[in-house]
Amino acid sequence: MSKRVRIMVVDDEIITIKTCEFILQKNDYDVVSATSGLRCLNYLRNPQNPPVDLILLDIEMPMLNGYNTLSSIRQSKALKHIPVVFLTATATPETVKEAVRLGVNSYIKKPFMPQALLDRVEQVLKESAMDNLMGEDDEGWDIYEQIKTNMPEKDGKDGKDKKSGNDT
Repeated sequence: MSKRVRIMVVDDEIITIKTCEFILQKNDYDVVSATSGLRCLNYLRNPQNPPVDLILLDIEMPMLNGYNTLSSIRQSKALKHIPVVFLTATATPETVKEAVRLGVNSYIKKPFMPQALLDRVEQVLKESAMDNLMGEDDEGWDIYEQIKTNMPEKDGKDGKDKKSGNDT
């Protein structure tokens, strides 16, 4: 039996936490929540707590904002591998640039549709799994990128290549 994916939702707005919990738990994810960046870091640093596979992190929070929380996560050897998705109403070019500089994996703008949240979570988890499989400095990435780039796109309905119409 495979383990369920555990996602941490960090937001100072309880309605956002409850919304994410409902959507994620309905789709078989385990969810743990924190109402501040400090509580998030305390949870993550406690070895008695089960590890998380992904963090949905708000930017605008009192005391320790999302940028500082993300920076602390990325500076920790034990935590830096955890993918972090900013879940925030703040999405200016400046905030996105700062988030990327700090090592965010992705961004979801509030308000969001449930399917958009699930799609982004799945995308980031798949990317993280591939990163773990390939390693950060592995030469296999070059081969993987070449294969991915040259793979025909399927339309998902009949299994045929979108471009040529041929079976693949």
